[in-house]
Order: sequence, then structure tokens, then C-alpha cells
Amino acid sequence: MTTTNRKYQISLILAGTIVMSLVPGCQGPESRQKKMFSPPRLTAVVMVDMLPNAFLDRYGSHLGEGGFKRLINEGAWMTNASVGYGAPNTASGHATLATGRYPESHGVVAYQWHKANLSDPISATTDSYYESLGLKDDKIGFGASPSKIIGGTLSSHLKEKHGVEARIWSVSLKQLAAVLLAGESADGAIWWESIDGQFISSNYYYDQMPGWLNQLNEERYVDAFFSDPWEHMLPMNAYKKSDADDVPYEQGPKTLWLNKMPKTLGSSLPTPNRIYYRQLRTSPFGNQLVFEAAKRAIVNESLGADATPDVIMLSLSSTDYCGYLFGPDSHEMADMFYRLDQQLADWFNFLDTQVGQDGYVVSVVADHGACPTPEFAQGFGKDAGRIDLNAVATIVEDALVDEFGSPGDQLYYLSFIDMPWVYLNQNLLELKGIDVDRADRVAANALARAQGIDNAIVCRDVVAKSESELTELERLVKRSHYPDRSGSIYVGLRDGWYPDNVTSGPLSANDYDTHIPMWLMGPGIKATTHGGRVTLPDLTATLRHRLAIPADGDAAGRVIDEVLE
Repeated sequence: MTTTNRKYQISLILAGTIVMSLVPGCQGPESRQKKMFSPPRLTAVVMVDMLPNAFLDRYGSHLGEGGFKRLINEGAWMTNASVGYGAPNTASGHATLATGRYPESHGVVAYQWHKANLSDPISATTDSYYESLGLKDDKIGFGASPSKIIGGTLSSHLKEKHGVEARIWSVSLKQLAAVLLAGESADGAIWWESIDGQFISSNYYYDQMPGWLNQLNEERYVDAFFSDPWEHMLPMNAYKKSDADDVPYEQGPKTLWLNKMPKTLGSSLPTPNRIYYRQLRTSPFGNQLVFEAAKRAIVNESLGADATPDVIMLSLSSTDYCGYLFGPDSHEMADMFYRLDQQLADWFNFLDTQVGQDGYVVSVVADHGACPTPEFAQGFGKDAGRIDLNAVATIVEDALVDEFGSPGDQLYYLSFIDMPWVYLNQNLLELKGIDVDRADRVAANALARAQGIDNAIVCRDVVAKSESELTELERLVKRSHYPDRSGSIYVGLRDGWYPDNVTSGPLSANDYDTHIPMWLMGPGIKATTHGGRVTLPDLTATLRHRLAIPADGDAAGRVIDEVLE
């Protein structure tokens, strides 16, 4: 079944010139002598939500042959890849890949942000103008749209170049991941809600759910894992570089799970319910849901079936859910990685059969890494620890009160700390006639004295500087900042330190957060290892190049010419 995109809009593509690499050995004449390849019939992008680059070294010797090793042996492995900016998170990573631009340009700084005159945060993708499709028992809920993305995306540029016959779909467990990857002109975006275990969408894309997606829900494929055990997939020797199993700082009880493996999905539950579904999304089998839905999209929407290039974008969220709950050094995350290796091998085999090896280009990339679990790092003698967010808030508020006097009864100068951003109460400052710049500097000085914080940067300072004036950290901060969405202060976390509200995740410009795995494989791509510095926008530029989409004058990346045949 083919569905119609009601919201297709042609975006203006600015004329631009492909920026050639300044890396020695990559010169213009060589690039012009590259072989000419037609766009692949299908471009399949898999974005893994939270995948530390260190996993390849730590667990690589236990990988099978058909997943990551196939990418390493048959594709281009970019070993020095970075997100390219200093405030990595799921939302900004997906928007950066979709646009080929940094948050300073596309505006998606996080999954939500705060406005001075609003008490509730603004969601990056939830949109009350639209309604959800596919909720169980005809429930009604807010839909979603990519309207918060500023500027064009891969989907609009694909349609501009190849027409409406070129189609693009996205699939994820997370709404924000599916919507941001899909962009404004996608034919469909699918995500999963964990209350009733349904794949759903938004009427931004179509008036009713595709029939094949309704069928997937009616089959209750999601319940196939109910009462199944999640056990170690490999012998225990494969987990010796992980932390001990069942450590106190893991947060399995948040999903009514023990911290120790093995675990049973839906243990003690009579039937699948929201507890089971929350456990499912935190397990490797959550990724299996995404692969299954993506396969059905390819088959039923005939993606890659003709010469007009199509795109499918997958985001694997289970790694992120698992990492925040158990930490990147846990047995759970190691097992997730090993099972992802098998799932990728199955995905590649499916594409080989469905599209043909000469018909598709695949990319596998992470949106961010993660801070090593501080308690695990301490065991190796590292200066690591937990940042007490309540203590940090008190330090900032006290410094502002000391400087400017009491803000008034039940009032505070500090509005939000949403690491790495700090938001001051702009309305209150203006009402009291306090210079906002001065308040930012008082707060930044206080933040820099807090335990676990290296520095605090007033954002207007880096925004005002030219590129040549910026330090490397300031450059990463500037790329991350969007006015009226980011906080006015960026907090630089000390290496090895992480807030005390979740086990771990990404928040900083430190290498473990920004260094990401990245691969390309398929016709026109060399089997090579490239150690030069590349970024997420560079990957987008390279995908555009293989799709014969003209260079975007606003793009932040360059074509990674070194990996092209």
C-alpha cells in the first residue's frame, strides 16, 4: 500500500559549492576523477541512540561476522567521527543528521527547552495542531510535527531533486527521533507508545494509518516477547570488561526490574501492560520492534523498488533507554551491543535479499556517546563523581541573592537547570531592573565553583566572537547554542562527572560524549578505514552527494571524499 503525503512542501535549495577537504592528500582534481555512481535505489540510515565509540575496542573481539564486522570489512569506517558540537543529546543529534547543520542553525537544542514567559517547557516535536493516529481504542492525543526544525532537511531536498516519486520514511520507538529524522517532507514517520504498545503516527503525514501498520498492531507482534527471559547472549568472559552485575547505582527498579541479569519481561504480570512495554523498550527486543516495522515499510511501500531513490531512516532507542537506566558500563548495555550486532547482520541480509547488494547504501552512526558510570570509573582511580543538582541550584541562587538582594517571596532568580544549559528568570531580572549580562556572569562564576563543574560560559560571549577568536570548546558551545531556546549559560562538566538524577548519559563536550561510531557501506563507498576528523554534518553531506542532491549552501559539513570510490 502506498500512502500520500499531504504535507509535502518544496523547500528552496540554495546554490552552493561542495567544500573540498583540507586534509592532505584529498585534493580537488582527485575528487573530479572519482567514478560516477547513480544514486542507490535505497539509502538506509540506522542511527543508534547512545553508542559510545569505546564499545568497539572494549567488546569488538566478541562480535560476529555479519554485523559490525561487515561494516568494518566491506564499508568505510570513520574512526575519528564526532557529533561536532558541545551539547550532544538525542534530539539535537537526530536533527543535525537530518539537516546537515548544527543546533545553532536548525534550532533543535534538546528534546525540550524553556521560554522566559512560559512555565511549561516547549517540546521539540509534540504539536497540538495535529492529532495522533493509531492509538488504541480510538484514544485522542496530541500529534507531532517537525515544525520546530528551522530550515530544510534531507527529505525536502530529496523531493526537490527527485520529485514526489522519491520517498522517505522513518521508524523509531521515540516520537522525537522519528519526526526529526523524517523532516518536513517525509511520506511517513512511525513511532511507538509504551502505554498500550502501539506503533502510532501523526496526521501531519497522512489522514489515516497505513493498512500494513494497522495490521502490525493488530498482530500484537509487540507481545511476542512477553514472559521471555533476557539472558546473557554470550559466555561470561565477554562481559569481563563491564562493571559488576547488579550494582547499587543501577536503576532497574524504575521499570520494576531487578538490576541483575537474567531478567524476565513482564515477570509476574498476567498479561502485557504498560510495565511490560516499558521493560520491552529498555531491552534489546525494543530494537527488534523497529527493525520489524522498517522491513514492513520497505516491502509494503515498495521502497528501493525502482530507479528513483528512496530513503529509510531508523533510530534505535533501546540503547538510550538502557544506558540511562543501567549505565553504559553495565552487563545490560554490553549484551545490548552484542545483540545489536546480530540484529544488524539480519538487517543487512534482509536488504541484500529485498533490494540487492548493488541497490542500497547503508549508514550506521550514533547520535552521541555517554559518560562512563562515575562509580565504575572511580574503581580505576579516576577523578569521577556525582554532581548534586540541588546543591548546584542552591549555589547559583545564593550567589544571585548575595549580589542583587532577595528576589521576593516565593520568587527565584534561577528558573531551570537543564544540563548543560542554565536558564535565569529573565522576566524577574527585567522587572527588578537588573542587568541580564551581569546576572549571567554572577551565575557563571558561582557555577564554576561547584563540584564536578570545570567551567561555565556565558553564551552571548561566544556568539559575539568570530571563528578565529574562538577556543575549541567555545566553538563547540557556539554550534550548540540557539537564541531563546538554549539557556544563557553553558555548563562544562568535569571529565568523569555526571548529575545524580540518572545513571549516565551524554551532556558534555568531553570526548566520551561526542566521539561516535560512523560507517558507510554500499556501491560507490570504499572498503576503507578513515582516521581523519569528520562530523555528523559531514555524513549528511556525503549522503546527499550519493543521492545526487546539490550541495546545500547552508550546510555545515563537507563531502567525505576520502571514502568515495
